[in-house]
Amino acid sequence: MLMGKSDRVLGLDAVRALLLIGGPLVHSIIPGHTTIVLDTIQHGSLGFRMATFFAIAGFLAASRQSRERWLKDRMRQLLLPLYSLGFIMILLSYGLKAIEPQLDTGFIFPGHLWFLISLAIVSPIFFLLDYSLLNSKLADLADFRPWTFLVCIMVVSIVINLGEAFLIKETADHGYRVSILVYVSLLVTPQFVVYYALGFFIARSPSCRDLAIRSATIAIGVVVLLTDVALFAVFHDALVDHHASGIKVAMNALNSCSQVWMSLSLLGIALRIKSMPRLLLPLSRSAYSIYLFHFPVILVISTMITACTTLTFDPYAFYAMLFATSIVVSFAIHEYVIARSAVLSLLFNGKKLRSSPGKRIADPNKAQSRAIVAAE
Repeated sequence: MLMGKSDRVLGLDAVRALLLIGGPLVHSIIPGHTTIVLDTIQHGSLGFRMATFFAIAGFLAASRQSRERWLKDRMRQLLLPLYSLGFIMILLSYGLKAIEPQLDTGFIFPGHLWFLISLAIVSPIFFLLDYSLLNSKLADLADFRPWTFLVCIMVVSIVINLGEAFLIKETADHGYRVSILVYVSLLVTPQFVVYYALGFFIARSPSCRDLAIRSATIAIGVVVLLTDVALFAVFHDALVDHHASGIKVAMNALNSCSQVWMSLSLLGIALRIKSMPRLLLPLSRSAYSIYLFHFPVILVISTMITACTTLTFDPYAFYAMLFATSIVVSFAIHEYVIARSAVLSLLFNGKKLRSSPGKRIADPNKAQSRAIVAAE
């Protein structure tokens, strides 16, 4: 059974907007200006944020109505922003290198845009999966044996997570340098395929949707996440130690469980939401732009401050300043630049403006969500 085009999409859009806004919350934590508390916040984000984003993407992909043009629209929404902002990020890396010669700029591209690459790989795979016998078999498993399906997802997630950690360790131990594009394509993407599949088959399975919206399911997800975060804080120093492999393996496995359970729980919460909270409307319509532009804003500000001053900043004050500034500046970029230009909206949001620049829809709950993973 497919979800209808208008079935609670606004609830999914509200949760997705908050997940994307979580990007600045994590990326404002700068190496050399961190504490155990800030490291724990960052680790907690790893326990649910991007995994849930991919699960929602998969859910909405399975709910699409226009099979013919869906893939074309999806790739436009992913690749145009990737190339447009990627070009800017590459130019920015040269400028920052001139200001701070010691700055390692190898991470800047794709940097925070990695998820666009992963989605561009995953989306065609699941588009083609719709035409295969495997699709119906997995959908039947998810519908008739939802707990078995969930356990399978969790086991595969743990195996891939541990395999990724092992390959990263072996690469580092042998002094190999791996291209970030290769790292994202071959190591990161397989892990997030699992979460995309979770959302995809929940959309196709009434039994899995019923499981997701249960209060007990949501509570379990929260407990698993809090346990993961608490243990990370307790073993923080040991996890920094490269020889504490046993603890790292256990924490990686627990983190995988957290990502699966929280993806399921947040999908359940999203499916419970009947309308878009009005306070989330500005964030929802600008979330994609905020996520894209917050990172270069943080990068420029942090580099300028560390390169041009010898002052010592309180880590929390520095963090709060970067977070607030990145949100305000990137929100302004969307509202006063991107949303007012058809060309820039296409280049940086991958979609065409559907109204006059600056014109807003009065009632968001009567509108179809058009964000990056909206069902089409």
